[in-house]
Amino acid sequence: MDYALQIAEGLAAAHEKGVIHRDLKPENIFITKTGRVKILDFGLAKLTRLEEMASDAGSLTLTQGSTPGIILGTVGYMSPEQVRGNSLDSRSDIFSFGVILYEMLSGKNFFLRDTAADTQSALLKEDAPELMPAVQGVSPVLDRVVRRLLEKEPTARFQSVRDLGFALQAVTGSGSSSSAEIPQILPSTADARFGLSKLVFVASACLLIGSAATWLALRGRRSSRGDAMMVTQVSRLTHESGLSEWPTWSPDGSLIAFASNRSGNFEIYVRRIEGGQEVNITNDPGQDIQPAFSPDGASIAFVSTRSSRTGMIKVGPYIGFEYRTYGGDIWVAPALGGPARRLAQDGNFPVWSADGRKIAYVSGFDDHRSILEVSVEGGAPKPVLASADSTWEIIKLQYSPGGNWFVFETWDQHLMLISSARGAPAPRELLRGSSPVWDASGKRLYYVTPEKLGGTVIQSIEFDEASGRIQGSPLSLGVMTGVLRDLAISRNGHELVASERQESLNLSRLPLAAGGSSPAGPEEMLNPGGVRDRYPSFSPNGSRIVFADNRLGDQEVWILDLATRQRERLRLPQADLGANLPFWSPDGRRLAVTRFRPDGNSSMWIAAVDGSTAEEVVPAKPVLRGAPFSPDGRNLLFTYRTDGYAQLFTLDVASRTEHQLTFSKSDKYDPVWSPDGQWIAYPSNAGGYTQIWRIATAGGEEQRLTTGYDRIRHISFSADGRWIYLQPNHLNIYRMPAGGGPLQQVTKFPESGLFIEEPKLSPDGRWLAYCHNNGGSSLWLLELGTNQQAAR
Repeated sequence: MDYALQIAEGLAAAHEKGVIHRDLKPENIFITKTGRVKILDFGLAKLTRLEEMASDAGSLTLTQGSTPGIILGTVGYMSPEQVRGNSLDSRSDIFSFGVILYEMLSGKNFFLRDTAADTQSALLKEDAPELMPAVQGVSPVLDRVVRRLLEKEPTARFQSVRDLGFALQAVTGSGSSSSAEIPQILPSTADARFGLSKLVFVASACLLIGSAATWLALRGRRSSRGDAMMVTQVSRLTHESGLSEWPTWSPDGSLIAFASNRSGNFEIYVRRIEGGQEVNITNDPGQDIQPAFSPDGASIAFVSTRSSRTGMIKVGPYIGFEYRTYGGDIWVAPALGGPARRLAQDGNFPVWSADGRKIAYVSGFDDHRSILEVSVEGGAPKPVLASADSTWEIIKLQYSPGGNWFVFETWDQHLMLISSARGAPAPRELLRGSSPVWDASGKRLYYVTPEKLGGTVIQSIEFDEASGRIQGSPLSLGVMTGVLRDLAISRNGHELVASERQESLNLSRLPLAAGGSSPAGPEEMLNPGGVRDRYPSFSPNGSRIVFADNRLGDQEVWILDLATRQRERLRLPQADLGANLPFWSPDGRRLAVTRFRPDGNSSMWIAAVDGSTAEEVVPAKPVLRGAPFSPDGRNLLFTYRTDGYAQLFTLDVASRTEHQLTFSKSDKYDPVWSPDGQWIAYPSNAGGYTQIWRIATAGGEEQRLTTGYDRIRHISFSADGRWIYLQPNHLNIYRMPAGGGPLQQVTKFPESGLFIEEPKLSPDGRWLAYCHNNGGSSLWLLELGTNQQAAR
């Protein structure tokens, strides 16, 4: 991997000078006696036109010979566009580098065949096998990097060697063997994102962990300041199967409390940080989660479903997999065990004020979460942020140590700041990130940012308590190949505990008995691996499933042939836009998809399944979410936020005319057509709890079909229109009569740790497809020190 980084440096230097190599292969890469890599034989290199010599331009373009169509290069390492004799840009070298890196890791060039013609055919049509698990030591993140390098379409690869170099550094955790050159040749994409003026990459630690889904390596991205804090050592705290989450420190730094479902349901455990017996302090059949130590260390606030109106509810976002957990009430118990008392109803993410007199928590309904405070003695809670004033889905909350501010995290990883005073101005955005936590001084905020190809960067930034403003640029403390969340910091500021997620969300299907009332066999995983699949949809004839998947970094749309098990990615323009929520047209020739933009808005597109055409049909709007074609294919459903709420719209596909169907002050989600086209059914949070409603396609009164406190989402009709299949709380799947009535349980999965997304019924009613969560999480201790301490 050190050689790979050096090759990337050399390519970057050439590309910045406007030079494309065009014949990159192992024979042209030499290693000196001192271990330095040199790229030689630029005999086929081409200098691009001067006007195209932008810095590290991903658009460096040239025609291969003086006559278009002439093929130059060595056939076994050519890019597909090079094989075709097309115009080339710098991404052709990136593909060739991918072939070389695959060969470096696996020991063979997969594309090489007995004849040049067969080799060219393989380069154009065949995908190299995944490196995992065949090649020992290759991490899931590295496997995804290699596969992105080997994408057939240039737009799907890394768009510059800068991006590639940063991905390799994140995978290996290393910098260059000549780190001083990196700011000039391979400035990290993180540099621009976080505003660091100068970074040098020096190893701070390298851990090889035996378990399959933990950190494979750690390096710190050091500041040039010698006193800058960074992660200096990492050690695992929990080893049990299942989920260990939501750590919290005792004030003296000797204990941590956390939630784990190792016993079959979630309980709160307390243990000494240096090890020893873990004590279950809740011991209750309900789900006990989200603990928080009091400032004096005597009590722990937590969330429990033991007598609540709702069970535990896990919710996934449209992009990524930072799911959030709701449901239950706020309770307080002695820190080392004893009788617990309920403090407030319907609350999550409790945090203590610095003086220990109040507890703040999150309440309210979907997409309009409130922040409330309640005295530890009990009484009526008081709003800091009322649901009526909120358009946020809040998934974590923190008091500032001085008590003047709250920082909260939204589902799309925005960190927002609001004053703790009553009647304060609306929240404002601090920065992008997740899992925020202040150190005891309140002068530094710690948080994490996800890497596009997997892994996590741990960040910190200075904060001014008086003004509520961040100061300076973020400092990167370390890069982890694992996915981290739930940061908790010790009072001395030298130790972080985090939960590392080793989970996937895999496309699966379940056979159903005749009539569709129960399973007819075991579940089958259709898309294995460390991926996050979303929104499956059967083709009209049931032979294929379209779904969203992040195996190449971004969420993209893939089509799975159920007979051959071959996957094909839907080719869309503007590859930098994520794609999700795919739906088939009734003739099976087109797909409607939602494209997500960096500014938080999204648009709806219609694309040909064969990739021949793709067109934006609804321009970007706030919180737009696409939905299915009508049974006759003439209209599309979609929702977007207008006047503060997500409303239901139809689109006439031919004329592009939009028509608003609903106007009530509630959010509508994931609508579906009845098979006869007469009704539209949808979940809505009207009344505060997400239930199933319907409206006639001609318009009129909205009708409620279900009641209760469960959060019901992701519905689909049976082909005969008699049943609606639905999913309370992302757990087991049920069905009910299409016009309303009692629920009938269809699946019988054990519900501890269960998380199922977006179930869909096949056209013949024989299968349920959905995305099933697999894996677990564990707690890790991250010790912080200065650059000098790490060097010693």
